[in-house]
Amino acid sequence: MVEEQKLREFFVDDVFARSIGVKIDEITESGVTCSLAVTPGHLNAGGAVQGGVIFTLADFAFAVAANSSGMLTVSLHNDITFMHPAKGKTLYAKTRLVSSTRQMAFYEVQVTDELGTQVAAVSVAGYRKGPLPV
Repeated sequence: MVEEQKLREFFVDDVFARSIGVKIDEITESGVTCSLAVTPGHLNAGGAVQGGVIFTLADFAFAVAANSSGMLTVSLHNDITFMHPAKGKTLYAKTRLVSSTRQMAFYEVQVTDELGTQVAAVSVAGYRKGPLPV
């Protein structure tokens, strides 16, 4: 596992995630938790959190978790199911490694709000390109 500070420094340059307010809350051997404080700028025309915002939070959490292995890992395939609209003011994305090989990593990401509402479930297949440049 990559040293936590080096991993955090690597993701400082992720301008898109940072621009919408995604934060890395926790990095452990068993997974990563990222969060996002919902603002009016995250809402769609219907007043719900826009799906792209939810996806970005989940994808970023996957990226942090997968790259913590020390291998530069990118998404190959994502499958997201939107389950319920967020009711709270903060969203959380928690990752779980399902399986990994030398070149592939498979993760599940659960997106919830602080009230416990399950907002989305995401399955991600990632490709390990080579050593992480940290």
